[in-house]
Amino acid sequence: MKYLLCFTLTFFCILNNSPVQSRSIDSAQYRVTLIVKNLPPQTIEVFALSKKTAFLGEYYVSKSTDTIVLQGKAHEEYAINFITEKNGSFLLPVYNEKVTILADFQGNPGTVKLHQNLKITGSLAMQDLQEIYQISRWYGPLLRKYNAKMDSLLAAKASDDRVEGVTLKLAQLHDRKNNVLIKLLKRTQSPMVGYRCILNLKNYVKSVPKIKLTQGELLGFYRYFITKHPHHILTQSVRNYLKRQSVEIHKLAPEVALPDTSMQTQRLSRFRGQYVLLDFWASWCKPCRKESPYLRQAFEQFSLKGFTIVSVSVDKKETAWKKAIRKDRLQAWMHLRENKGWQSKILATYGIQQLPTNFLIDPEGKIIAINLRKEKLLQRLNQLFAEKN
Repeated sequence: MKYLLCFTLTFFCILNNSPVQSRSIDSAQYRVTLIVKNLPPQTIEVFALSKKTAFLGEYYVSKSTDTIVLQGKAHEEYAINFITEKNGSFLLPVYNEKVTILADFQGNPGTVKLHQNLKITGSLAMQDLQEIYQISRWYGPLLRKYNAKMDSLLAAKASDDRVEGVTLKLAQLHDRKNNVLIKLLKRTQSPMVGYRCILNLKNYVKSVPKIKLTQGELLGFYRYFITKHPHHILTQSVRNYLKRQSVEIHKLAPEVALPDTSMQTQRLSRFRGQYVLLDFWASWCKPCRKESPYLRQAFEQFSLKGFTIVSVSVDKKETAWKKAIRKDRLQAWMHLRENKGWQSKILATYGIQQLPTNFLIDPEGKIIAINLRKEKLLQRLNQLFAEKN
């Protein structure tokens, strides 16, 4: 079987070594050839991941050797995601290159994951991405081993010295892993790979005691990414993360001034003197809608004690927004909207990268908690008002 899928997507250019010079790719194209051998008959779905997810095709592999060919023009690096029914998936960073991927499952067709079984030629970015996979394969088992040991020591109420020893070992492993990731971040020209590096660094900087990487150093690597790839689509997420660092617990919540359901501009600051849950959502966001019963319960239980909710939607369609408010029975509190979806400025102001996101704000306007979901919101409010009494 052989399929040929041609498509063209419009993006910005990716930069070379210099942060101020870009190389022209107007006449360049990519061609990706995936050769699959000895895979059990199954469907492979292919998506392009960029500003929007685009479905590129569905391919049924059934012969001992099948081939999928994709070609087109990329105006910046983005990802093609190959997803199998039974053997997992893998992401391929795509620029304008001729890439050949061989996936041979001889001997173990039903168990090996696709990304673990690839021989790739023609893609420097994929070589770098596979280095991240290798880091995970090397350090993952060791970290799981010592995390399990830590859990058993804590459960047994072991001595402080024994707990300290395992804590130091975990920190050392993370330090070694982080050093490899930092070197890769500086070496790679792939925005996708660089982004993966800083996400891996971010995951542990606050949660692992005694590691050397500081929050300040992490923010420096985020700024380094922005300088290196100023126009890439992933860079907006990095900028949002940096902005969010100014929206932290114990800091004043930035002002919100948006129209309500009657198109009258309302401000967050008018609720000074009360506890406020500033809730960001959208009618099309299923996890947001699942929070509705807990928001209703919180308002009904605490609104007479000095608590309210200000919900901020980023719905583009006014009718969908108002319909969701009615359907979920959320009319009791204030609703505001910025109608630009993920391009809404208020999301950038608060550094929001996912919905729902909420901020609990005290009577002085300071943030005291972030992302209290479901029962945790009710528990925190109970605690706050019990302390007041």
